[in-house]
Amino acid sequence: QWVGQFIAADGQLQDSIEISPPTDLWGPPALAWNGANYLLVTGGADAFGMRTQRISPTGVVLDPYPGNDFAPDGINRAIAAGDGKWRAVYRRTSVPGSLFGTLISASGVAGAGFVIATGVADFAQPAVAFDGTNFLVAWESGVGSAAPAATDVYARRVSPVGVLLDAVPFAVSTAPEAQWWPQVACDASNCLIAWVDRRAYPGQPYNVDPGPGDMYGAFVTRDGMVLNGDPATGGLAIATGISANAGYPGLAFNGAEYVLAWSRGAFLNNPGGPT
Repeated sequence: QWVGQFIAADGQLQDSIEISPPTDLWGPPALAWNGANYLLVTGGADAFGMRTQRISPTGVVLDPYPGNDFAPDGINRAIAAGDGKWRAVYRRTSVPGSLFGTLISASGVAGAGFVIATGVADFAQPAVAFDGTNFLVAWESGVGSAAPAATDVYARRVSPVGVLLDAVPFAVSTAPEAQWWPQVACDASNCLIAWVDRRAYPGQPYNVDPGPGDMYGAFVTRDGMVLNGDPATGGLAIATGISANAGYPGLAFNGAEYVLAWSRGAFLNNPGGPT
């Protein structure tokens, strides 16, 4: 059952709402605010695909469950708002290795899906943010679980109407070992892409989730230029020498600074360690 809670600026719970009845649900939800309403993207059983529900700032569920269906085999979703609308990015089980985008109107209706990238890792979790003009989408690219050490982070800019602004996706980090779990947020000048980076852990196994890693990032300009060095060797080292496995990051910009959070635990060579 999907539920929502409104939290005040001081962290106090203001209200709780029921968004769906108890039903067959899977996967994490994706949520974004477009200046008028929230849009929640969720999934049910495979046969039901992904769905959207708008929620007002006062907690009124504008699209009662099951809401508006789209992408009947969509998985691994992310969403951002811009220009009064929403952009969803996701994978499809029927089209392995591709990343799709869909524009969702202010009324919650999804348009036609289109391909943002191919060659996407089979376990990729995409990320998307709006920079004030366009959307910046980031994902894991590579052969995925077949050779996880070859996983890298790529990105592409998409206009509010779905135009791919870069002729081909551009590399954000292709450093040795895996770079994965990208997150995106934007400030007034650039966007920051942050990810889990395993360049300092060669030879470590990939069968622990999350595995060993550090937190890296790179700023991307409005024109799609990656700062902080060559993607093959550079990147902004945010938190290194963590001495414990790292994963599941989250990133946001509060108007002045970015905050990056991640899980930390299961110490190296000890999958049963604390988290």
